[in-house]
Amino acid sequence: HFWYFYKWQTIISIIVVFGIGLGLVQLFTNVSPDARIMYIGPGYLSPNVKTDMGKVAEQYLNDYNGDNKKYLGILDITAAVGDNIPQTAYELNTEAAKRFNVEITTGDSMIYLVEESFYLQLKDMGVLEKLSNLIDTDLLPDNTYDEYGVRVSNLDFFNLDGFSAVPDNTILCMRQSPVSEELSYGRTVEFWNSNKALFKAMFEYKGEKKPD
Repeated sequence: HFWYFYKWQTIISIIVVFGIGLGLVQLFTNVSPDARIMYIGPGYLSPNVKTDMGKVAEQYLNDYNGDNKKYLGILDITAAVGDNIPQTAYELNTEAAKRFNVEITTGDSMIYLVEESFYLQLKDMGVLEKLSNLIDTDLLPDNTYDEYGVRVSNLDFFNLDGFSAVPDNTILCMRQSPVSEELSYGRTVEFWNSNKALFKAMFEYKGEKKPD
């Protein structure tokens, strides 16, 4: 008779308990990033590639949140580019543009790996920090794209596991400090500085020279 009288109460209780349990699992297994990269371009960063990128980045990250873990968050957005993209790609690009704009407005990515057309949008938005404010001038490659960005093909760091999968013509740049923004949407200077440490390492890293 219990099931007859308490059927729906029991079902609802099971659903509530399951929901609470799932929420707790997600709470304790979710890792807060110590730095966050946004990639947008024609390439696709597979889960294995992002795992490799995270393992490499661990060596250069600060433990920003003090959880004794070093974790790189990566947002990757695939977008078709060029003058002759297929009709089927327009819907993909519309969604990519939405995700891009949302991340720039309210997201917490600080390091950007972007295809040229999106890089130019970032410059027009006025959200980028000058390289000279981030990196010692003697560490800057001679052929930077401009004062805000550099192509990854000019940095040895992008020969490392995972990062080598980023297309060579991708432009690396960094968001300006939240101090410079009227609306920071929760982005903090402390998190920005943690990202800056990784960004600087990308310029400081020098790979072994191959023998002639």
